[in-house]
Amino acid sequence: MGLLIRSLLVVLIVKSQVELQVEASSNQRTVSCDVDTSSKVAELRLIVENYLVILEDELRNTQDQVKELKVLMTETVSSELEDTRRTMAAISTIQETATSEHEETRRMVSELQVAVSTNQETATSEQEETRRMVSELQVAVSTNQETATSEQEETRRMVSELQAAVSTNQETATSEQEETRRMVSELQTAARRTMAAISTNQETATSEQEETRRMVSELQTAVSTNQQKVTVALRNTTLQLKDTRREMGVIGRQVEELQESVSRLTKIHGVRDCSDVLARGEARSGVYAAKPDSGRPFKVYCDMETDGGGWTVFQRRQDGSVDFYLDFANYSRGFGNLEGEFWLGNDNLHRLTAQGEYELRVDLTSFDDDTGFALYESFGIADVSDNYRLTVGSYNGTAGDWLAYHNNQAFTTKDRDNDLWSSGNCAQDRHGAWWYYSCAASNLNGRYFNWATTNNEGIRWNGFSASRSLKTTEMKIRRKV
Repeated sequence: MGLLIRSLLVVLIVKSQVELQVEASSNQRTVSCDVDTSSKVAELRLIVENYLVILEDELRNTQDQVKELKVLMTETVSSELEDTRRTMAAISTIQETATSEHEETRRMVSELQVAVSTNQETATSEQEETRRMVSELQVAVSTNQETATSEQEETRRMVSELQAAVSTNQETATSEQEETRRMVSELQTAARRTMAAISTNQETATSEQEETRRMVSELQTAVSTNQQKVTVALRNTTLQLKDTRREMGVIGRQVEELQESVSRLTKIHGVRDCSDVLARGEARSGVYAAKPDSGRPFKVYCDMETDGGGWTVFQRRQDGSVDFYLDFANYSRGFGNLEGEFWLGNDNLHRLTAQGEYELRVDLTSFDDDTGFALYESFGIADVSDNYRLTVGSYNGTAGDWLAYHNNQAFTTKDRDNDLWSSGNCAQDRHGAWWYYSCAASNLNGRYFNWATTNNEGIRWNGFSASRSLKTTEMKIRRKV
């Protein structure tokens, strides 16, 4: 509005100047010129010039304001446009989310319908299963009824037996009843006496009546006690019958075991080793009796599965449950459990190998579960007078020949040094017992470790499993036909 007023003022000033110029032009014809008019014109020009300067300044200011206003409007419009775009994007996102949620809702409804259908099928299946179980339960109830009938028969039989026992106890009860009758007879006699005395002395009768009541009460107590004794006796008899049945079951099992032992004992004659057991048709690995000579028979474990069977096992290591670091006497007679870890005994081993030619097989398993075997075409053990000296023949197998080093060597234990090592006892150094030389290429009676180790005291067969201690070993012999 200020700019418009200034513009009007400038227009009026310009108009006044023009009018003055026109008037001055018309008066130029007049010789005398009005000096005051020229002065006013000059002042007006000055005013016009000043206002022109002011107008230019105002114009510039106005232009600057217009520019600022344009910039401000541009920024405002851009910001509002950006907000509008963001709003539109948010609306679009909301629409997409709504569409996605709508699709998800549809999918969930579809899955719910499928689940309902599945549940209906499951319910139907469960109903069928329930019907089947009810049917089976009915069958089981029927079976239980039959069992109950059988148990009732058993119960009747037990009752019959119990009655027999009661009959035995009735003699005792009869004796007590006789005693009771005697007491009743005495009581009746006393009652008669009392009744006779009533007519004479009422007070005495009353006193005797009280005494009679007391005696009747004691008699009733005695009868009740006798009944309790009979009940306890019946209960004890029942328990005794149950214990007798259990004992009969144990006796039956013992009889079966005895029959089996007798059956095995009847087969001892002519059974020298597991080869004879196999020849008699026994194909099951296990413990049997052997009698290789005129001496007493002894038990052996027969391997009927390896390489045709008929092997008599004389050494087994498998879990470290048996201590093998024992003296000469223990190794002579043998130790351990034939079903687990054991050494058959050098005396028994000599009795077996002295009756003919035997082959030796050594089965090994490492802690990596690698297996190997060593087979020797001949094997023999001398008697105790030669310290159970070892003799082995040629080798064949996968584990390596680590027994030939010990061929012709005597048996050494921690208390009997028969090796050729000048620096000490190999059994003590290797924590075992073996046909040591100086000292060992194999040590299957050494210390049992639960892991693979190169410790010299371990169960080792040099060259097999990188000379580390072994998990299981088994040494067995078979008579050559």
